Amino acid sequence: MRKDLQKQCLLPHRLHYRWGIRAAGWMLITLVLNVSMGVAQSVSAEPSQLSLLGYATPLLYENSVAKEQGVFAGAYLAYGYGWSHLWEAALDYTAIRLVDGFAYRQVDLTVAYTNFSVPNFKWRIGAHILGNNEERLVPEENTNAGIIALLGASVYQLYHWEVGFEGAVSYYPRYRQGRRPLLVYQGKATAVYQLSRPGSVRGLVLTLSPSVVKLSRPQGGNDLYFSVDASIAAWIPGWSFAILGYGGETMFPVKNGGFLVYNVAEKRRYGYGAMIRKILSPRLAIAVTAFRENFADKNFSNDAFLTTIMVSVGVTW
Repeated sequence: MRKDLQKQCLLPHRLHYRWGIRAAGWMLITLVLNVSMGVAQSVSAEPSQLSLLGYATPLLYENSVAKEQGVFAGAYLAYGYGWSHLWEAALDYTAIRLVDGFAYRQVDLTVAYTNFSVPNFKWRIGAHILGNNEERLVPEENTNAGIIALLGASVYQLYHWEVGFEGAVSYYPRYRQGRRPLLVYQGKATAVYQLSRPGSVRGLVLTLSPSVVKLSRPQGGNDLYFSVDASIAAWIPGWSFAILGYGGETMFPVKNGGFLVYNVAEKRRYGYGAMIRKILSPRLAIAVTAFRENFADKNFSNDAFLTTIMVSVGVTW
């Protein structure tokens, strides 16, 4: 039986940048917004900043009932205006070859807006839209379309700490049981602590993010799942590093501030990886992230793995 799949990759740690976004999360796509901690913190404020990041990785599966191999690639664009506004958009493409020869393809569009008008407080809204060719798969219950609404807010002290909450509601109109579409509700808390001083070229960031996922009907034997993400990130002149991972069971999670959506009923159990980034110039950086994830294919209890090796190049104007 053919399986519906999802975009699968883990994008690493993002660091503080001029608009005060937290040092938490896993978004590799935002590393370009802080190409160099030392440079970015020493340059006087500008009225606007535009950043672009391209990234790609193979999708290497082991012991999967449905999947053989695939690729993932995308581009991320961010525009920050003044000290109060940040607009983000990403367009991603996934292609996976299934064991029966079917070529699965998916396109994802993500948009988000963050406001920093109130001192030491930010709020964020966004949406993630999925489109793919799963209507050609059987059975009919597949996630070949989906819309995710995103909302979050947090309080922080720049260069020191942040505490926040993110919520997401996923709507899969074709993933049905009778006439009822599948709804997924997720709540995620995040605590961040940064060991550094303003303008420092060295530092350490600790992040802890527990989350809960509630499904409108049971999948994988349950309708309520808990997991915890954690990371340790450090930077020195010209380089940054991160160790990251998660544990606990989860299904249909939304991660990376809404830029990564697992849109199929695969039970995620744990994952771990590391990132290294080289600053080539004040406006240019390259990063490599390796991540390994354990999961069970939909309707199976197999012990499968996915390995990604993400390469990204970012530039800021």
